[in-house]
Amino acid sequence: KEMLTRLFKPFEQESANTAKQFGGSGLGLSIAKNLVEMMHGVIQVDSIQGQGTVFTVDMPFDKGQDTHTITKEELKDIHALVVDDDEASLEYTALVLSRIGVRFDTAKSGDEAIKLLEQSYDNDDGYDVCLLDWKMPGLSGIDITKKIREEFDPDTVIIIVSAYGVSECHDEATSAGANYFV
Repeated sequence: KEMLTRLFKPFEQESANTAKQFGGSGLGLSIAKNLVEMMHGVIQVDSIQGQGTVFTVDMPFDKGQDTHTITKEELKDIHALVVDDDEASLEYTALVLSRIGVRFDTAKSGDEAIKLLEQSYDNDDGYDVCLLDWKMPGLSGIDITKKIREEFDPDTVIIIVSAYGVSECHDEATSAGANYFV
């Protein structure tokens, strides 16, 4: 029973024998709990030793609407800006966007992103969507979001991308004008 109070903490395992027998680092349930909470849900556990364990996840989803499948032809009309100081993340996102046919530009810094924004809007070719890394040296994704909302386009879809917990930046990013978080 006392293990249940520590179950969702990082690096927790019932005993050293558990790690030896089954492997793992004790991060799985901690990560699951963080993901559920980022989506404003709750995860609970009921367990009786020797009988079994039940995990219950409660998520606040609305019933979805029927939508049509987006074609590659429709995607080619999307103009995206991807900003990330991590080269591997930038390359991966560019690869995915390229494969699905989205037209995009990439920037490795906030300053570079601002220059691309200025150029694209000067040419009447603004961005439909911006994927912005939350934490970067210099201008952060939130700084860029504010600038987009103030100087460029109040309707551009802005997605804040973070390797950290979204809860850390959610309120500030929402106030700045971000639409979504990944």
